[in-house]
Amino acid sequence: MMKSIKPLSVTYLISNWLSISMIFLISEAVIQYGVFAGFVIVCTFLLAFCAALPFLRPILSNSAPVKNRSWLNWLLLAVWLLEIFILHLLISGVLLHTFFNMHNTVSVFFTVAVILLIITFLSKWRMVIFAVKNIKFILISSLAIFLPTYIYLQKGLESVYHDLLHYHPTILHNEQKGIWMFITIAFLIFFSKFLLQGELLAKYTGPVLHKGIRKLFVAVFIFSTFIMAFSTMTVVAITQNLEVSHVNELLVFLIKKLSTPSISHLIGIVLYLSTLLTLVISFFQFEDRLNLRIPQVLMIIAAILAMIIDHFQLTLLTIYSFAGIFISGMVLIFLFHKMSINIKNLK
Repeated sequence: MMKSIKPLSVTYLISNWLSISMIFLISEAVIQYGVFAGFVIVCTFLLAFCAALPFLRPILSNSAPVKNRSWLNWLLLAVWLLEIFILHLLISGVLLHTFFNMHNTVSVFFTVAVILLIITFLSKWRMVIFAVKNIKFILISSLAIFLPTYIYLQKGLESVYHDLLHYHPTILHNEQKGIWMFITIAFLIFFSKFLLQGELLAKYTGPVLHKGIRKLFVAVFIFSTFIMAFSTMTVVAITQNLEVSHVNELLVFLIKKLSTPSISHLIGIVLYLSTLLTLVISFFQFEDRLNLRIPQVLMIIAAILAMIIDHFQLTLLTIYSFAGIFISGMVLIFLFHKMSINIKNLK
């Protein structure tokens, strides 16, 4: 008799979803679409999850999901990994430049060198990766609890609301142009990435489908609390009228302004460590699915693209949106093609 595999824990699953990039992406969304952008993202995330469930059901009901090794699946995973690498390499550049006065170009290639050293070490100790995921979860969870509380204690909720009401009234509502386009794109991205994670979600849900789906809803709601926590910090940053050269720098400049040098450097180190851990975990997670040396090649390509993107001052949300649109477009084409084949077979 085949031994049943113990389902993954909720910590393991959410650790795969959590990343430092979500802090910066949500912050940019709040700047563009108002204080309720975090709530809009959460609602869109929940809706995308519910819409993806019927398509995930065949995978979740199978205790031993079959891995998809088609060229399309590899392409989508490669684009997704490239997106993760580019976002976090750019973030590492912002962090090292802001907190430690390191040039952006030097920061990116310094991060790549550190990542390659860590990967070389962990390749011989693959069992350590599980502990690395737990450390990443603890660090980002601590940031989700500490940063919003710390920032609001420094400024005060009443003073923040006063500044918004009198100096930034448009931020208090979600009537900015393009909000529905933002919701549509976010829905397609979340929907597509849920489908691409079918194998991981099946490992988490376990053999009993209805219990597994309840567990998934718990994980989704927990992750939604992280989104709401991080979305509140940018509201304070907007009220400070900080002079930054790029929207991606707004949050880290706020932390630097409100903190003493020792506190700001400590927060900067935690943010940077979390960025490194996200890159390392993503590398091994996608290496198991892509095989060969594709992740190493993508790391180098991402470093070069990060320098080009930094030169043209593209925002993280723009990069995430374009990569997500490509992934979701390919996933939808595949779904429509599969549905058309099934319809023809029924005739």
